[in-house]
Amino acid sequence: MIIQMIERSIKISGVGCCLLDFIYPDVSFKSQELQARFSKKPGDGGIQPGNLVFSEDLVKYTGEVMDEIYQKILPGIDSEHVNVGGPCIVALIHASQLLNNQQVSFSYFGALGDDLAGNRLRELLGRTAIKLDHYDVLEGATPKTIVLSDPDYNQGQGERAFINTIGVAGKYSLARLGRDFFSADILFFGGTALVPPIHDHLLELLKKGKENDSINIVTTVFDFRNENLEPNKKWPMGQSDESFKYMDLLIMDREEALRISGQAKLEDAADFFIRHKTRSFIITSGANDILSYSDGNFFAPQEVGKMPVLSFHKYRTPGIQCDTTGCGDNFAGGVLFSLLTEMTLGKHGGFDLAEACTWGIVSGSYTGLIAGGVEFENREGEKLEKITKLYQDFKKQK
Repeated sequence: MIIQMIERSIKISGVGCCLLDFIYPDVSFKSQELQARFSKKPGDGGIQPGNLVFSEDLVKYTGEVMDEIYQKILPGIDSEHVNVGGPCIVALIHASQLLNNQQVSFSYFGALGDDLAGNRLRELLGRTAIKLDHYDVLEGATPKTIVLSDPDYNQGQGERAFINTIGVAGKYSLARLGRDFFSADILFFGGTALVPPIHDHLLELLKKGKENDSINIVTTVFDFRNENLEPNKKWPMGQSDESFKYMDLLIMDREEALRISGQAKLEDAADFFIRHKTRSFIITSGANDILSYSDGNFFAPQEVGKMPVLSFHKYRTPGIQCDTTGCGDNFAGGVLFSLLTEMTLGKHGGFDLAEACTWGIVSGSYTGLIAGGVEFENREGEKLEKITKLYQDFKKQK
């Protein structure tokens, strides 16, 4: 894909998960100390490979304070990689980097705490093209996640477990969005399950977006809050299943798709989203094929179909520290980049879903070659050059 002359400018408003990631890239899920704190049943508050647990719930589950837990599960590991994390902000950053300062503006709406972590997070975000005019400072703790990454898990495919502290994200109110949020061409709702006040009102926000002729894009995250509250019920997306018909694009991983739809099989989950009139969706599944669909009202029509992924392992450089943190978030950023490229060239509908998935796949694969979800460029266009090589390889593979 070659970006040509811009025909019009695009505005994007993003709301959802933005936090500070503390990444430990060489953890073994086989360690006795870690397995002793693993979940034994859904929603019990234990650590789960591939999933997220809230620090408050983990404390209740183990009967230990967090400092004690860290000392036991991370013995001898006194250094970590600190980076920007969160499905919303990471996807926005990635898309903005690939667009290389084209006439697309990205604004993030959210909150950080009045603590040292908040200062560090704002400093890191200041190195990106994301506008932070609506990134409010609230009294309390900045949202953060401890990322435990085991590169040898799942036969060398790698996996992570997340311990999340919601912090001031739990205080973020709808009133803080305001008119500016809805004045955008695209509304990007990224991992709102980690911003409960937004997630619980997702339906009305999506409705308002369509009333303002905005495109609604939703990405999901493991919803441990609702999993903990009702482990035998499907996860809600807003006030009711009516939310789905206001989504132009919904991006999920396999487990999230199953839990949100309440189905046991991926094919039945896909049918659920189609029946509820989701205009298009993409379901990722780690190293396995992705699933995608479009009813023709946003992307060009496409029946439910599969696409293979690109293995990042053959591209890894020995001795370079890396992990799979942020692969899904950057996948969404790659999809967003592909969509924005078509939009800036004047296209208004019938977008290319296969092309969007391709940029998502190579973006996710590239993230497996670095530590953390965000890579800060040394120069404009650097990341696009690197990922374009993977894009070309993937096209040959197909």
